[in-house]
Amino acid sequence: MNQNTSQNNRNRREKNLLSFPRERLLGGYHGRLLLILTIGAVLAKFTKLVLPPLLPVIAIDLSITPVMAGGALSLLTLTSAFLQYPGGKYSDHLSRKTVLVVSFLLLITGCILLLFSPSYWVFIVGVIVIGACDGLFHIPARSLLSDFYITKRNRAFGIHLIAIDIAGIFAALVAIVAVATWRAVFIPVIFAAIGVLILYHTSSRGRYVFHPVPLELTSTMKRLLRSRSIRQLIFANGLFSFVFQGFIGFLPLFLLTYHGFSPSFAAGGFALLFAIGLFVKPLSGELADRFGGTAITTISLLLVSVGILSLLFFSNFLFLFGGIALVAIGQKAFTPPMQSILLDAVSRESSAGDYGAVRTISFGIGSMGPLYVGITASLLGYEYAFAGFAFCMLIGVFILFKLGTKYIHNSANASP
Repeated sequence: MNQNTSQNNRNRREKNLLSFPRERLLGGYHGRLLLILTIGAVLAKFTKLVLPPLLPVIAIDLSITPVMAGGALSLLTLTSAFLQYPGGKYSDHLSRKTVLVVSFLLLITGCILLLFSPSYWVFIVGVIVIGACDGLFHIPARSLLSDFYITKRNRAFGIHLIAIDIAGIFAALVAIVAVATWRAVFIPVIFAAIGVLILYHTSSRGRYVFHPVPLELTSTMKRLLRSRSIRQLIFANGLFSFVFQGFIGFLPLFLLTYHGFSPSFAAGGFALLFAIGLFVKPLSGELADRFGGTAITTISLLLVSVGILSLLFFSNFLFLFGGIALVAIGQKAFTPPMQSILLDAVSRESSAGDYGAVRTISFGIGSMGPLYVGITASLLGYEYAFAGFAFCMLIGVFILFKLGTKYIHNSANASP
């Protein structure tokens, strides 16, 4: 009797799965949540990315030194990095919905603190809360999309990850037009975040779950790092994060000081990095679904290396924009398939937690990128700092090519 009941339940679930429209990128339950999470990612990333260009005005308004301003940005990045793993762990053991709603509440709280911050220390608390939102939001959001999509996973990531580029474009525009009223920037973010929170709460079929969850960070790290392929993937992704964080942070200053271009040209180059992502990321996901993520990520890092070197060898503004475009194409094409590769590589039983741990290590490596540029450029010059970035990307190309070749060889041997 129990077996018959169990079988009937399985049959009913299978029938529901067959009748439910699967893997819709537009429309339907999956497509609706993909859109809501992408809008949420835009808001989270915009709030994080708009702080660096606004920081000079914020420093004057709050009467803080450059060191204090730089410390605020470091806290923002480090908080985001450290909470990647808890965000994934909690979403595995509680629910995706629980962690995502908490991250939306943190975004709203952080923006309110920044809006009304009367002093540097209140501003710091707001920055930390924004970093916590960024750290908690992205792992469960991407893990939820990974739950939804199999054959169209890279395309779903390609659509979702354009949020970073939309946020970057808005941040570049705001840096130009809203510097005199920097606090007002956070008012529309607060209302938009409240709207997204309500939409997600009413649309998601997930449940709220609350109970203590042991983080087990040490055991998770040991288990992950036992795998040589995962170690290599983490290192390759960490190199990419290292280059990306340093390049983004210093590109405008590099164009101003090394090539002597105007601030408007530097802002245009910064915006170009994100504008290209609007088109490249969805295309990268499509190509990765067809030809494999390893091939796309390997080519992407090679393009980044060539683009960075061209910025050192050419001074004509057309060639410089071409070099920036190459870097942007490589950077944006790399991200969607790498997310899918990492999620496939980690444990299925605790995918979000392991994925968060991987990103914590990668972000930790990446957070050193701006520091590396600052020290190397001041001691040796920007040409050495950026040449080091190109070399890092070539190391990444070698690692991913070797991993891809090994995977193809193993697949061939496994074939009957």
